[in-house]
Amino acid sequence: MSLYRLLVCAVLWLLTGPSSAANTAADGDWRLTIDGHHRFVFGDQVLQGYVQIPWRVELAFSIVDGRFAGGSGAAQWVDRVSSGSRPSDWFACRLLTGSYLDANLKLREMPRVRFARFPLAGALRDTTLEVKPGYSLPGNYLAVRYGCESRREGAGNWFVFATRARNEEGKRQDAETREEGNVREARVNEVKALPPLEGLSLPLRDGWFFHQGHEEADYFARFELRRD
Repeated sequence: MSLYRLLVCAVLWLLTGPSSAANTAADGDWRLTIDGHHRFVFGDQVLQGYVQIPWRVELAFSIVDGRFAGGSGAAQWVDRVSSGSRPSDWFACRLLTGSYLDANLKLREMPRVRFARFPLAGALRDTTLEVKPGYSLPGNYLAVRYGCESRREGAGNWFVFATRARNEEGKRQDAETREEGNVREARVNEVKALPPLEGLSLPLRDGWFFHQGHEEADYFARFELRRD
């Protein structure tokens, strides 16, 4: 073989061999698991009752020949609901059943995840994965109905504080309130968004994880990426 042909072969190997090996190293089935919770709070930082609802979102996808080859997502709320109060023992809260009309004027039961399953688009750029769920605004969400009650005399401003907090924080919250003597009761319909919202960008690395928020916060999420 001539020196010229050897040089051509060497250049072609440098251009195709290493990059091809790097691209296909990620081939296989992958799963991104997002475990977290939302606190649905009626009140503000001083006077509040809440229910805390865990949820899980899973994004499963495949990489073939170094390219994103399709995927799907699943979301569910987890039936390990807890409740709390600030100050302690002032408010008793619980998850309720209920219904609401969606944007298509269909009656939906609560608790409800808007999209229990959805398609997933994506792209692999070097070692960075970009994924986008196959839904549009307002995205995926968890819609719930819950009730809170207080019999404390000191809770007289609870409804006022709750209205102020809802307006300041832009909560998607609709409340029915009742006050009779020292008994104050609120029944609340509320919606909170579920990840991945509009999309995610993350390194395609087995075992990669990160957190948003913390376990005592109103919102917490733990992301973990694994090969299947």
